[in-house]
Amino acid sequence: MLFHVLPGKSPKPIRTLHSDEVSMCAARDGGVWLIEPDSTLLLHGEQAAATPGYPGGEAKIACTEDSAGRLWLGLASGKLMWRDGSGWHDAEGALAKLNVWDLTTTPAGDLALIAPPDIAVLHDDRLETIGLAPVDIGTPWAIVPGNLPGSRDLFVSGSAGLARLRGNRLRNLHERRFPWITWVRTLQQTADGETWLFNRTGAYRVATVDFDRAFDDPQAPLPYTKFDSLEGLASTVQQGGFAGAQSALAGDGRIWFLNRQGAAFLDPANLPSNALAPPVTIRALASGGRTWRDPANLILPPGTRTLDITYAGLSFTVPQRVRFMYKLDSVDEHWIEAGARRTVSYSNLGPGRYRFHVMARNNDGVWNRAGATLDFEIRPTFAQSWPFRLLCAVALLALLWLASSMRVRAVAHNVRLRMAERIEERERIARELHDTLLQSIQALTLRFQLAADDLPPGMASRASLVAAIDMADQVIAEGRDRVRELRTQQDGNFEQVICDLIARTEFDPAIDVAVVTSGSPHRLDPLALEEVTSIAGEALYNIRRHAAATRVSVEIRFGSNFELRLADDGVGIEMPVAANGSKEGHFGLVGMSERARKLRGSLVVRARTEGGTEVVLAVPGSVAYKREKRRFFGRFGRLRS
Repeated sequence: MLFHVLPGKSPKPIRTLHSDEVSMCAARDGGVWLIEPDSTLLLHGEQAAATPGYPGGEAKIACTEDSAGRLWLGLASGKLMWRDGSGWHDAEGALAKLNVWDLTTTPAGDLALIAPPDIAVLHDDRLETIGLAPVDIGTPWAIVPGNLPGSRDLFVSGSAGLARLRGNRLRNLHERRFPWITWVRTLQQTADGETWLFNRTGAYRVATVDFDRAFDDPQAPLPYTKFDSLEGLASTVQQGGFAGAQSALAGDGRIWFLNRQGAAFLDPANLPSNALAPPVTIRALASGGRTWRDPANLILPPGTRTLDITYAGLSFTVPQRVRFMYKLDSVDEHWIEAGARRTVSYSNLGPGRYRFHVMARNNDGVWNRAGATLDFEIRPTFAQSWPFRLLCAVALLALLWLASSMRVRAVAHNVRLRMAERIEERERIARELHDTLLQSIQALTLRFQLAADDLPPGMASRASLVAAIDMADQVIAEGRDRVRELRTQQDGNFEQVICDLIARTEFDPAIDVAVVTSGSPHRLDPLALEEVTSIAGEALYNIRRHAAATRVSVEIRFGSNFELRLADDGVGIEMPVAANGSKEGHFGLVGMSERARKLRGSLVVRARTEGGTEVVLAVPGSVAYKREKRRFFGRFGRLRS
């Protein structure tokens, strides 16, 4: 047992002082003063010397002995009395005007008082008043001196924290930083470097160096060890109405303190220790209305999202003081402080393998770091499985392909619309030329022919007129050729078209011209055929005029895209011209590129590494190829071209 009440002559180990109005303070000779209304006791060890009580018998007293040997007594009415060798006396002067709540002596031996809202210190015959408002400790409750050798500290506790007066500087520890440090009734500091604080919730042990640092550094922590009824503390500190010193450090190292049952003591030098780390076990895992007791290597049903894990740490000393830390691999990045909580819940878990760790420490901070582990697996639902994800990926690819196809079709449709508009416009022009200009010239030629027939055969003017009529016939023939060209009469056979182009280009017979076709031949759309023919014609013309080639190859590739490749082994194109796609003052390459863009295709003109020039035209099949018209016959009829 850590805490003991005052022992007496009884063979029983416990004896209680029966008065409910006991005040206690340290005597300058190393003893302890216990003051009751009817008696004053001076304790040395286990010996007690009794003297008469203070006059009047007023309840709720507080006492302290100053450096001059005067025993000061504060009464419930707020008045002060003091005692020396000649007896008890009433306070006089400024001291008599104070409403005293509590009193003590400073480490220097001066009388210190709580007189709300301030504290007062009596230096010989001079009274100093110090305001508490700047430290914001709430309602002042107790005033306690530091009891270490050489200490200059004076502590004032309140409802919202603890203040320290060192010299003329006030510092505080507020409940916002340390919630447990409110309503401190008394404290004691030992030569072993420990500070003991007693408040409504128990006794707290902190390292004195940490205690001082916490006052000086607003960011410093303050580790503590708590002792309460679990360690044998039968009662907490006295209520606020019982003023005066509530504890004393005896010469044998014991700390005496008052509680609601009387006086008790603890011996810091003989506190029992628990060196046994608590064994840890995982008791249960619960999920979806099912509970697995003492689980190991569980396989949980598909779709499990939330679960609760219950664990325990075994300790026969103070089981309530066992503290835990846990971690779930792949979920928790760091260890989680669980305190005394013995159940942890997880939610939003996905399929996979998991490992849960838990470790515990006992009441003396000894950790069982091996702890306990639990492996479990959550099986995936079909929607979480890899076949479903594969199906989703395939569906996504199909949607992307469909979107791309629709986009290509839309672009091809727009190109075809523009091509159809151009064809209609060309046909309109062809009709207009045929029905107006050519017909008029034809009629005019006939009239001139009639006039020529009326002239005698030997006249010089007849020969000139006949020559003019022949030129008019030639113009009519050329006009008909242009009309025929305006009207798209090609059947889409590009192989034949390219052969005709080569023939019209009139290459030198010494030049080897080869045409190669690959893939399944498709007929080209009329306007696409016209644009491709123009590009091919310009390329063949440039080869004949500029390349000085001995070999020309033409490759036609029918596939998803239509490709045309023309290559020669001539002098090759100049690098700046190939890079810019044009030559100043020349517009052949520019026109070829513009025609390719109209078809949503690409045109590349580059020099070959082995010498010569290469022209590559690529046009999407949806634009280049002629679309077949189909009709449905009947609801279930077959397709016809």
